[in-house]
Amino acid sequence: VIIIIEKNLKGLYHITGPNCINKIDFIKLIANELKINKNLIQIVHEKENQNIAKRPDSSCLNNDKIIKEGLILSTLIDGIKKCV
Repeated sequence: VIIIIEKNLKGLYHITGPNCINKIDFIKLIANELKINKNLIQIVHEKENQNIAKRPDSSCLNNDKIIKEGLILSTLIDGIKKCV
């Protein structure tokens, strides 16, 4: 956020790490960091789920625009380690 303010940037910037990962692998990474047995994770496919809102298989965002401005983003695993 500071780089956006200092450079007076305008527009939409995706502030996300360089990794693109699906939801299943993401939750397995979190389980691994929390030392939770990954075999306890039950995968529910969208067809079986009764959510009203549809969810994409991948929600990866392009962060090229903010990287060109000099922002250094941490990797997904580093971010998870900071949070858990």
